[in-house]
Amino acid sequence: MKQKKKSRMGFFVAYLAYADLCVGIFHVLPETIHVWFEVDWNEFTCHIFYGYLAPFSFYVSTYAIVVLSIDRMNVVVKPLSPVTRLRIYKYGLALSAWILGSLLAIQYSVHTTYYPPQNFDEDVCLHEFPYDPEIRYFDVCVLIIIPIIFIITCYIMIYMAIHRRHTCKFMTSNSNSDGMHERVNFYAKMRTVKQLFVVSV
Repeated sequence: MKQKKKSRMGFFVAYLAYADLCVGIFHVLPETIHVWFEVDWNEFTCHIFYGYLAPFSFYVSTYAIVVLSIDRMNVVVKPLSPVTRLRIYKYGLALSAWILGSLLAIQYSVHTTYYPPQNFDEDVCLHEFPYDPEIRYFDVCVLIIIPIIFIITCYIMIYMAIHRRHTCKFMTSNSNSDGMHERVNFYAKMRTVKQLFVVSV
């Protein structure tokens, strides 16, 4: 069982790493090529990379952390649930962030505009929204507020589950050595939870 938990944790951490790699490939790399090496945008790269793939990678990277938090919560709160052991749960949970990111990025692709050099001193690729203030508030909610609410809620439930479980063991332990052992386990798990929370936030 421990090996399965480790492998699933490794799966979601690797999945988070792939999502962050997408940010580097689809956003940082094109911007670096354009700014540092002065390679002009063209209509294809403007709409595909700047218009769609860059915001898509940001959304996926953000919600990959949310997915990791949800999985950790399910492991701790419902350790014996048969659903969490199914492959469809693991891949479905991971795929949900990619689907959500692909849908949320459509609005950026639709409102991407490319201006060729003859209209300006240099080529320009930008997002033009008729509702610019609203899209800023939307992004603050979707990229910051909602993920933070999910992550904090997950780790509060993890803390409560571990605390309740070990409190019961403290009360039923028959000796001082048993009680000390449970305290050591409790603080070790709390330390792990804190580290995961810091990484997530």
